[in-house]
Amino acid sequence: MPQYLLKRHLRHLKSISVNNISLIDESKKIGSRVGFIPCFIVLEDTRSRKPFYVSELETGSLSSLHFTELVIPKEFELCTLFEIKIAAKIPSFLLRHDEDELWCFVAMHTVNLDELTYIGNQRDDHITMEQNLPMIEMIDGWYALPNKNIRYTGLQISPVANMNNKNRKRMCPFNSLVKLSKLTQYTGDMVEEKQISTNKIERLIKSTHNIGTGILDTYQENIKMIESRCEIKRQKLKRLKDQLSELDDGNELNDVDSNIETYRDEYANIYSKLSNAKEAIEKLQKKKLIQLINVFKNTFLFDKDVGLISFQFDDDEIEVEEFCKNLERVSIEQIYDRYNEYPKSVKIINAMLGFYSLFIVIYSYRIIQRKLPFDIVFQGSETIVGRKYRLSFPESRSTKSKEEFHIALRAFNENIMQFTQYLGHITQSFTI
Repeated sequence: MPQYLLKRHLRHLKSISVNNISLIDESKKIGSRVGFIPCFIVLEDTRSRKPFYVSELETGSLSSLHFTELVIPKEFELCTLFEIKIAAKIPSFLLRHDEDELWCFVAMHTVNLDELTYIGNQRDDHITMEQNLPMIEMIDGWYALPNKNIRYTGLQISPVANMNNKNRKRMCPFNSLVKLSKLTQYTGDMVEEKQISTNKIERLIKSTHNIGTGILDTYQENIKMIESRCEIKRQKLKRLKDQLSELDDGNELNDVDSNIETYRDEYANIYSKLSNAKEAIEKLQKKKLIQLINVFKNTFLFDKDVGLISFQFDDDEIEVEEFCKNLERVSIEQIYDRYNEYPKSVKIINAMLGFYSLFIVIYSYRIIQRKLPFDIVFQGSETIVGRKYRLSFPESRSTKSKEEFHIALRAFNENIMQFTQYLGHITQSFTI
């Protein structure tokens, strides 16, 4: 069976055979060959330099040791590059009397499965190799390392034997028939799969062609429809031109021009009225805001020590623009600092939060009539924000009360941000 793997991986490895195992370098002609030596092999990752497989001990003819039942870990099954280390036990007669048994690596080979040399479907006993050279069995045949000396030492057939072979009848062993049957079955499977793939591709091509033909027909119908509409428009345009040409002195065109000018004048008047109304509404809103500020000046909301809005007012006028810039969010650190400084000031803190929320509610809902991101229901010192959270500093130190207060304060600060964005459009000062 010929080789059929397009890409070889460790998961295709079946066994490893090591040929001509020797502890002595034969090129130096030193020492003698040892008959039987226990050996094992180690497969090592070339990147991490860590072994991922160690075989069992094998003892036999050193001309060829066969290592089977290779169990490769799953993380290395797709590996194509690894290193084979051949370890052998040094015979006792080569050691000193006081030395324990010793092992050594007789050879180390780096194996790239994509660069192996194909030998055949079966291992040939007439192949001679260099010493300590491995042969690798994949699922599609036997391979050897590249650039290694491999010689075939088959028996020479004499002429007499060759003549006798002519008179012999050709025989077909059972194993050859089995191999031929497997090869025929494999070839038939390949042809069948090829035919199935060809039929699928032909069906896809036909379906794609049909889809393209349908789209082309749709485009052609749309083009015809557009051309017919264009023809209708051309006819209407021609009729309009004929009607215009029938006009005597162009008085009707002058009437059309006068009507256009009239429309422009009316639009300018309406726009001017709307602009004046808008300015009047903005002035009224500013006036209401200043009145609201004057009302809350009687509270401690703007007090620098107790209040939550740090803004200094003059005696005669209020700079609305400066007030808008200084309208700040309530800091949780500010609340806790005041509480730590005056532990009995919980009622004052809640009163300031209530005044601040009442200020936002009156201006948003009554003056500018704008909704806030989170609804505010004023209930004195226990204002409800977002319909479920109380904006009041908790007297109890429980974790749940603190979390609810923090959520309510964050929602209230988002309302202040919405409020200041609208106030940012006010750029003029109003004098009281």
